[in-house]
Parts: sequence; structure tokens; C-alpha cells
Amino acid sequence: AGHTAGEWIVDKQPTLTAEGAKHKSCTKCSKVLETEVIERVYNQSVTDGKGEAIVGQYLVTVTDAESKNPVSGATVNLAADDSISINLPGNRLLDYAEQTTVKVKRIKSVEDKQNLTAVSGMSISVTDLNKNYSAGKTDSNGQVTVPATSGNTNADGVVTVGRTDDGVKQTLTVKVFEDGTKRPVKDAAVDSGKGGNINVQLPKGVDMDEENRIGVLVSDHKQQPQEKVNVYVKGDLKQKADGATDKEGEIVLPETPAVSERHSAYIVGYTDGTFRPEAQITRAEAAAIFARLLAEQKNEHISPAKYTNFTDTTVNAWYADYVNYLTGYGVIVGERSTFRPNEDITRAELTAMAVRFFEVTGKEIDNADANKKTNNTRFNDVSNSYWAAEYIESAALQGWVQGYGNGSFKAESKITRAEAVTLINNLLGRSADSEYISNNGRRLNTFSDVYAKHWAYAAILEAANSHNAVVDQETEIWNR
Repeated sequence: AGHTAGEWIVDKQPTLTAEGAKHKSCTKCSKVLETEVIERVYNQSVTDGKGEAIVGQYLVTVTDAESKNPVSGATVNLAADDSISINLPGNRLLDYAEQTTVKVKRIKSVEDKQNLTAVSGMSISVTDLNKNYSAGKTDSNGQVTVPATSGNTNADGVVTVGRTDDGVKQTLTVKVFEDGTKRPVKDAAVDSGKGGNINVQLPKGVDMDEENRIGVLVSDHKQQPQEKVNVYVKGDLKQKADGATDKEGEIVLPETPAVSERHSAYIVGYTDGTFRPEAQITRAEAAAIFARLLAEQKNEHISPAKYTNFTDTTVNAWYADYVNYLTGYGVIVGERSTFRPNEDITRAELTAMAVRFFEVTGKEIDNADANKKTNNTRFNDVSNSYWAAEYIESAALQGWVQGYGNGSFKAESKITRAEAVTLINNLLGRSADSEYISNNGRRLNTFSDVYAKHWAYAAILEAANSHNAVVDQETEIWNR
């Protein structure tokens, strides 16, 4: 449980006299998960200038399907089960626009190439340096042309098929795998279907349900991910699921039901219609933001302040309720019994408050895991002895804060309103729906001094507009 299988690793290449061996290991702990024997090569040859090679008693000819030009340098293997596998030379890929034809004829001997007989029904598989794969059986003329519009996945869960989209021939390599274990699905039937869709029929015994999701990865023959390809998957028990590939060319089916989140506005502009993105934010204003957000997450009511913990905070102050609420959770920690509410908050102070807020929400910060993803763990102007060093490091590891181009953090600098909402959005995992904003700008709370080209435009609108959002990985889809 929890293992993730990597690609096949060849331990021993097969030869004419001995079988080979390969294995798959877990990409996390290197435990060997699968081993498999590679059939010995019964006979092997390389196509010459005429595209011809002799293996056993077969003359194999490899050519370009349209031009009939020979393909030289292809490695031809004859297996013990009388099947033929061909590895194309480095200058040729499996391509639906430039298909490859393989012809097989039986000969009496190497010297006697007369009276050749076409071999029908022979299994032929073709691969290239990009691990594209296509296979088929020879017809009555002893030939097969690849890739076709359909095929079955190999042991790596891969098959290459072709399709025509608006009159243009395209090549798609499809990988089918079990999402939980990442194990490839062999013998899945794949075809390009009408309208360029990819249809996948799972083999018998492979489940597809909410506990056993199936992943499909679609790329072209040059290993470029293909986005927005419609994929339809069917199971042997008539299960059905469909979806479109993401920017990485991947779709996992059945898809996890979309969950809508309520993102409340937590910051407002000024009465003159401005936001003042470069203005500073006070400690009291920061307290109000975090208190509202925390109360919303915990579904709690912020009670009026009956007393204060700080000598410079009166119970009648507009911010007293917020300060008391956060103090009770340890998000705010005063210094020498003072809070300094009207002072502009520093980058270090807001970062520390953000990390404490995150911890109070019941979530854990996994710095060890984050450390694997980034090297931005230290800033050249933040010493280990600095009071907020650990807070700054944790926030940087999570991607909530960033330093400057010279490697500094400027912990004591006052943070701007634009920087503050950017940090808080990152903390909350919120990001604006740019397409929605572009199409519905007049319906949103906008500000006269924040233009669309401002670096924090989207972050500010995210913070200033309440909305329902469907969170998909790192993006949001708004639905007011």
C-alpha cells in the first residue's frame, strides 16, 4: 500500500541464447514491485538500404507507407512464438501522417529469395525511441501498416493511435494506468473514435469506480502533452466515465465530484473608491482580517470585548473584539503588554501571524515535504536568531511568501496592502478566476487605482469579492 511503480528497468538484455530480465521499483522507497522475463531473441537483424532484413525464414521489409521509401536501420527481432517486433531507427517515429508499413514473406533460404510467400496473421509490434507503440497482424498480403486508428496497450499500458482533426492527421500516444498504484493496464482497447475522441475499453478484471480510478495520459508522438482531449472509458461491467485531459495531458476517471467552496471577501477599499495597493496596513487592520477569516472557518461568533490584554487597546476600540478573539487562540502575541494597533505591520509580523493562523485552523505545516519542492528556505538577511526566522522559513517553504531578487526578505519593512492580500490568498489556497473577472468586471467590486495590468490585480479582486469557487488543483472556477 502506498507504493508507486516506476518504469521498467532492464536488468539483462535478451540474447539469441538466453532470456533477459526486467523489474519495476517503487519511486518512493525503491522496493522491487514487479519482475518479468524478457523472451530471448530467436533471431535478430537490421534492415538494409532496401529496408529489408532476414530473421529466421522470413524476409521483413520496412517502408514508408505512402512514398514506399525503405526504412533502413530498423532492428527486427523474431521471438520464439513466431511474432516479430521492430524498433524504428532514431530518425523515424511512429506517425499517423507518415505511417510505416511492414511486409513479411517466407523464404526457403537466405540465398533463395525466389517464390516468396506472403505470411498472414503474424503478430507485428513496432516501437520507436520515444516509446511509442503500435501493433497489428499481417493481412492476406503479409503486410500491416502502423499506427492505425485503434490498438491495444502493451505491458507498459501504452499504445499509439492516429486520428484526423479538421483534415489534419494527428498521432496520439495513450497510456492507461491504475491511478492508485500507477500500475499500467495491459490489453486495454483504444481507438480514436468519431470527432477525435479517445475511447478506452478496459480489459476484463480491471475495475473502475470511486475506489479504483483509471488514469489516462495523452501525448503526441513527440512526447508533448495533449490538453482538452475528450476521453471515454468503459469497464467490462458496463461502467462508464468521461472527461477532458488537463494541461499535463492527463485525466483520472471517474472524476472526483466538484466541491464548491464559499470564499468570503475579507478586505474592503476606501470610501473614495480606491484600494491604495502600495499603502501600508496596520496591525489592527491585519487583526481584523485574520479574525474574520478564523471565525468563518470555525463557524464562531466574535463576542464583544469585555476586557483587553493590552494596555494600549481599549474595549471601545473598533478592533478590540478582533484582537481579543485572536489573542485567545494565540494568533496574536503582544510585546510588553502592548499591541501597537496603529503601527504599520512589518513583513515579519504579518508572516508570523499568518503561520499561527494556519496552525489554529487545525492544519499542519509539512516543511519536510515542502523542502523537496523548493530551495527557497533561507534569506540572506534573516539570521537563525531572528525572532521570526522559523515563521518566515515555514511560509517560504509553503510558497506563501517570496523574497527579493537579491535573496533578501526585508523582514522589518512595512508590508503593503497588495503584498498582504497576496500572502493571505496563498495561505488560504485561493486564486482568482481570471476568465470570470474578464467577463464580469462590471459586476465585481473593483477599485479606481487598481488596473488590470497591476501585478496584484487578480489577488486584490479575489480578496475583495465574495464568491463560490470550485477548486481544481491550483485554479478556481467562480460561480457567484
